[in-house]
This record gives sequence, C-alpha cells and structure tokens, in this order.
Amino acid sequence: MLAGFSVVIRYLLTAIGAVVFLTAPVIANEISSDHRSVVPSRIEIEVQHKTVGDKVAYSPNLPDGTNAPPSQRSRFGEDTAAMVWNFSDRFSIDGSLSQRRFVTLRDDFEFNASRIGLQYRLAAGVHSSTFLTFDISSNRSKELRKNSYTTIENSVIKEVSVRRPRDLQWNLGLKKEYQFGAGIRLSMSGLVGRTDSRHSGIEGEIAQGGCNYGFDFGNSGGEVSQIGQCGSLLEVTRIYPTDSTVESEFNVSPVLDFQNKSDFVGVGAAALKELGSWELGAEFYYQRYFRDSLDERITAAGGQAHRGVYTFTTTATYSFTPNLSITAMAEYHSNRYINQVPVLYTTITSSRFDEDAVFLSLGAKYKFQL
Repeated sequence: MLAGFSVVIRYLLTAIGAVVFLTAPVIANEISSDHRSVVPSRIEIEVQHKTVGDKVAYSPNLPDGTNAPPSQRSRFGEDTAAMVWNFSDRFSIDGSLSQRRFVTLRDDFEFNASRIGLQYRLAAGVHSSTFLTFDISSNRSKELRKNSYTTIENSVIKEVSVRRPRDLQWNLGLKKEYQFGAGIRLSMSGLVGRTDSRHSGIEGEIAQGGCNYGFDFGNSGGEVSQIGQCGSLLEVTRIYPTDSTVESEFNVSPVLDFQNKSDFVGVGAAALKELGSWELGAEFYYQRYFRDSLDERITAAGGQAHRGVYTFTTTATYSFTPNLSITAMAEYHSNRYINQVPVLYTTITSSRFDEDAVFLSLGAKYKFQL
C-alpha cells in the first residue's frame, strides 16, 4: 500500500512540476513587474542559536576496549545565519546556512546545512492570500563516524565511518493566510516532497563468530580483511563484487541500510497575535513518510520505523525598533529532528529519533530596505 501511495505522490509531483515549468515565464514577468513597481525591496537578516535543555556524558569507545573520560555536552546544538529578500509584496526568497551537532553517549555527529525557499502570492482577497511555496535543503558532512556498537542478527558493528554522507530534500506546497482585526493572523498549509540521502562508501570494524574484521565498502561491493588471528587463520582478505554479496555474508547492506529515497506529505496550521511591540505565535506541523525497504530493514534489525512525525512550535518576538527584533522559540518534536536531518535515518542510527525532544532557540533579526 505504501509503495502504491508513493507512486501516486511521484506522479503528483511530476504534474505540479510541469505546471510550475509551464507557468514560470508568467511568474517571472509578474516578479519583474512587481520589482519595477514596488521600490524599495526589503531584506531581513537573522542569526539564531538553538539547543536542548539536557546534556549527555559523552564517553566514546577507545581502540583498547575502554571508554574515554566522560565530558558533559549538550545533546544538540545549531547555529544559523539566514536572510529573507522580499522583492515585492508578491514574491520573496529566503535562505540559510547552519551548522548542526548531535551528541549521544558514544557518538558526536556534525553536519553543515543549507536551505533556500521561494514564496509567490498567487491570489489576494480583502482578508486572505494564497501562496505557492518551494523549498530545497541539504545536510552534508565530510564523515559520519559512529562509535557505538550496533547488533544486526549475528553481526556486531563495532565502528563505522560513513564517507561524505549527504541528503537532499525538497517540497512544493500551497499556503493560505487569513488576516483578522486586532492583529490576528491565521494560516494553513499543505505540501508534497521527496528526500534522497546517500554516501560515498563506508568503512569500519565488524565482529562475527568470535572474529573481528575490518571492512571498506563502496556502493557496489568492497573488501573485508581479518583483524588478528581467528582460529587457525592468521590473515584473510576477501573481495565482494556487489552490495548483495556483502549483505549475504554480514547481514549489512552499504546501500539498503545507509541510503534511502522517500516521499512525504505535510500539513500545518499557524496563528500569530500582535500585542504592541510583541508578536506571539504557535504552529503545528505533521509530516507522513512513504518508504518501504528501509523501514522494513530497521524493524527487522530490532529498531523502530518512524513514518509519521509532528512538531509544535511557540514563538515570542519583541521589536525594539521597526527594523530590529529578537525571537525566543520552543519547538516540540515527536521524533527529535527526523524531518530536518533525513541523512541520519539509517538502520544503525535510526534510534537517534526514537524519543521526543524540546528545542530552545534565541535569534535576532534586522531589516533594511534597498
């Protein structure tokens, strides 16, 4: 059923993409005319720091089998620089660059994230507006090194290093905004999208049948070398020509366990209230994934598959001047940050999303006109 619905979403995305492609010249002309008629345009620049309230005693495994002395670290941290360019009252572009860090008892993952979004107003009434939105984002890292042990059937992955892990996700949506008296605004949105996460190979150490092996796999096979003596064997090196031959021997697939493509749909609603220099907001968002093979492998390995996730966000913004403001935000995530960092959703790291979390952030924004 999920596979069939995924196909429907892909056809829908293709159809919407075709519509956008065919109407792009019209939209471009509208943007151009808006830019000529509305002067000056407005730019907003924002810096933000995000964290969580709890810390973890980070103590990775060492090569000699012991653990490093524990050090207290925040479980999550993110620093972001963002910009919004409002060309006119109809069209805007926004983008951001972020550095994200996830810390657990044994692991420390770090990613560089980038994002760009477009918003175009399709129609406007007396108290409402309809917008077309497009968003594309990516997380990248030079290396993702997992130090904690993972058991898959009769194999124990002691350490794995994923080379150049990266993801790309994009979505296309519609948003409806309503403006009421007393400074109240409401909005509803719906979107469809797709994620694609991959890597350039994995290497590490795996234990099986009382023996230890070092492995180096690409996306089409690889090499396994015995570490130390195993029974009467002093040294063994084996070549595996395909991903399936690796899986048949070690129950681990460099492709199926560490890469995935999935479709998703999302719906959300938000409310804002202006109170003098203050602006208070609340938003709810739900996202449903449609992916079969990876979720099945996670479940078979004893993990939890996460197909439906939701977030609830509250914000409080104080404006010192019409151009300068600060915003405090609290975000509740049912599965931590899964819809923001899909590259971490793998068979051996999906447990990072098993629990919920509350993220706290503080940001400053400055607006100016060109």
